Amino acid sequence: MLNYPVREMVNILLKSGGLTLVELMISVAVIGTTLTIGIPSYHSMIERQHLLVTTDVIYQQFRLARSYAIKHNQQLVMQFCQQGEQWKVGLTTNTECDCFQPLSCSLNGQEQVYDFIDGKKVKLESINYSHSKVWFSPIRLNSNGGTIIISTANDKKIKIITSLIGRIRICQIGAVGLGYTECI
Repeated sequence: MLNYPVREMVNILLKSGGLTLVELMISVAVIGTTLTIGIPSYHSMIERQHLLVTTDVIYQQFRLARSYAIKHNQQLVMQFCQQGEQWKVGLTTNTECDCFQPLSCSLNGQEQVYDFIDGKKVKLESINYSHSKVWFSPIRLNSNGGTIIISTANDKKIKIITSLIGRIRICQIGAVGLGYTECI
């Protein structure tokens, strides 16, 4: 059984059925301050994640293309196609392909087109490849070399670099805290 003082406290708590106006105003002020500080930080974090995910997808596409060229002993072309702000990338063994045309970019009879950038969350700043193509040769892993720079609305930028010997690396432009080394 409960002793008398504890029982009395439970009864008092059960009888008081609400908050005072001052308690409510303080609670609303604390919640409002927390949201004012937290929401911009949250949006910045989401924007940063979109940039990092897009970077990882591009990097993996480059690696896939390089591996495919070696495995099948034939040159592989990555074609970057633009329509407004939307970018796609297609993989093919042909010299030309249009990512927005069905079956234009294919490997072994299967379409190989991937959404690259929609232009809303992440933007393509520049693409520095001849005719927006990257090719990988199976012989000595040669490539035509170049760079892609992608960015967010808050001007956080990442550069993906492909060297002439097929090495793919990522660096960040400026000290923006994205987890990559700064570009030289």
